[in-house]
Amino acid sequence: MKNLLKKEDGITLVQVLLLIILLTTLGVSILNISLNQYRNAIKKEKELLAYYIAKSGANVVAGAIENSIIEPAELENKKSAPTPLSGGFFEVEVTRDGDKIIINSVGTVDNFSRSLKLELSRIRGSFPLFDHALFATGIIKMDGSPYIKGDFGTNQSSAGSIDFAGGNPRFEGDIYIGPDGDSETTVSKPSWYKLDSEIHNLPEELEFSLPPYPEFPTSLPYYGTFTASWYPSPPYYINNSGWYDKIDVQSELIINIYDEDLIIRTNDFSVTGSGKVTINKMGSGKLILYVSDKFNIAGSGTVNNHGDPNDVFLYYSGTQTLNPAGATKFFGNVYVERADIEIGGSGGIIGNIISGGNKIRISGDASAIVRALYAPNADIYYEGSGKTRGAVIGKDVHMSGGSSIIYDESIKDIDPEDMGFEPGKGYRRIWK
Repeated sequence: MKNLLKKEDGITLVQVLLLIILLTTLGVSILNISLNQYRNAIKKEKELLAYYIAKSGANVVAGAIENSIIEPAELENKKSAPTPLSGGFFEVEVTRDGDKIIINSVGTVDNFSRSLKLELSRIRGSFPLFDHALFATGIIKMDGSPYIKGDFGTNQSSAGSIDFAGGNPRFEGDIYIGPDGDSETTVSKPSWYKLDSEIHNLPEELEFSLPPYPEFPTSLPYYGTFTASWYPSPPYYINNSGWYDKIDVQSELIINIYDEDLIIRTNDFSVTGSGKVTINKMGSGKLILYVSDKFNIAGSGTVNNHGDPNDVFLYYSGTQTLNPAGATKFFGNVYVERADIEIGGSGGIIGNIISGGNKIRISGDASAIVRALYAPNADIYYEGSGKTRGAVIGKDVHMSGGSSIIYDESIKDIDPEDMGFEPGKGYRRIWK
């Protein structure tokens, strides 16, 4: 019996020792976990404080620039000394990217630092920034093998807002989706497709408005119908502003422009066959063309061929589709009030296109525009080998076949007044 009791005492002692070891190990683990959680909490607290210090530093510099306390040029490519704030300090460096002012700010608390970037873009009325090759307020859908060179994006956040599940597109640039979008669902693609582009959320949805469409002039001298035919022999000339029922160019029409803008209003403007309109600039003026009913350019007709697009501005208020087909070329800026636009064949508009209409179709081997296609209310369709160079803003955008959009950096230099926008003041803040 004594041996049995001794044996049981030995077993109990072992169990007690094991329990003590277990509790000690558990206690050490809990202590380590608590210490790690405490350290992480301290780290996160200091990182968060460093973030707000960095943001405060950027806001201080931005406020000084916006309130004209200091000129951006005085800060450009300069870095501030560490500036104490709330138990830490910030350092700010100012650079420039085109017309954008970039404020890089770093906040530091003890050994913890956070950095952020604030971009100041000059507000020019409601003028868009044109910093994407393509931007849609609605969806973007791609079939076939279209190509986009440059960043592109949408305001939308719902699943499949950017959809190329049925195609094999090529991209050279980043993708932007709505502020609440999920990169895994907002962009719909085949399971086998390897997407190399980075996907970012917009800090806020982008808004686009059309510039005011002008009232057509009513005080011009009236000239009836003007025909530039082959008999008598061309060229024909227009030297003064005027109001016409119809201008029909079959051969060559030369428009002489001096220091004053030359303004033409007509119900019907037609350039057909091998007809051409030549702009002869002898001053600083421009051709302002108001067409109320019908604009027809067909065959191999040209307007301002290889001239400066900013020398010609067309306002078209008719309902018939604007369709520069064939081998036509129009070098100028175009504002279509409500009509659809179709550009096919090898025809094209070389200049800015602004549209208040509902549909734009670019197809065939068309090579349209070298700057902005701005149609925030329109569905835009790229088909076949249709292509544009510059920047595109539309509602829903559909790309198919071998179509392409290639971003052109020169778009950043557009003067808002060249597109009918009123220049504004101040800056827009974008946190990155």
